[in-house]
Amino acid sequence: MSRRAPARRWLSGPLLLLLAACSASGQPEEPALPRPMLAPARPLALPSGLELPVELADAAAVGPRFERECAACHGLTGRGDGPRAPMLRPPPADLTDAARMRAIAPSWLHRSIVEGKGGMPSWGYQFDRRETWDLTFWAWSQALAPRPGDEARFNSHCAGCHDGAAVARLDRASRAAATFDEELAALSGGPHASLATVGAADREAALRWSWTHLYRPAPPPVGAGGP
Repeated sequence: MSRRAPARRWLSGPLLLLLAACSASGQPEEPALPRPMLAPARPLALPSGLELPVELADAAAVGPRFERECAACHGLTGRGDGPRAPMLRPPPADLTDAARMRAIAPSWLHRSIVEGKGGMPSWGYQFDRRETWDLTFWAWSQALAPRPGDEARFNSHCAGCHDGAAVARLDRASRAAATFDEELAALSGGPHASLATVGAADREAALRWSWTHLYRPAPPPVGAGGP
């Protein structure tokens, strides 16, 4: 991700407030709409620096910001092939690498954005909390967004139990501390033992859709192919 000089630090208070109230077009920005709140997290000990989302993230909402701030390194489709990528060591991450993204919990990806990692600087001062979680799920979903047919498979195999009952809620914030592969492994035992006979492709499809209880997926970017 490219890094811009934090010009806000040199603006006076009144001027900063005036600029913050207006968009690039000079028109006042509309106030952010409230979003559904996530269910309280289950008790768990988070490593230092990690946090959990509090509301439904919206990957589509942060798409234009990604293009402005991040695409120079990560590329418009997140493949790590932006115009600045050849100059960076280590190179920017390929966000469409499914094997890699399946092993990263969104909370760890969030921390990398806030604090920086490898050749990527810290972006914690550039994005507010909502934007950072939107960006987190935008990046995470480049490899793991739901595909056509995933919702139908979820409804066939999972909706009967995950109907909003507190014991089976899928919108718990603590899910952001788990990886896709960790949750997938849990779908063949314990309370999910009945899914052991379901094909692996169906389990993965249902799981991809289940994550939409934590974020709204963005439409695939123009020119994006499969992972």
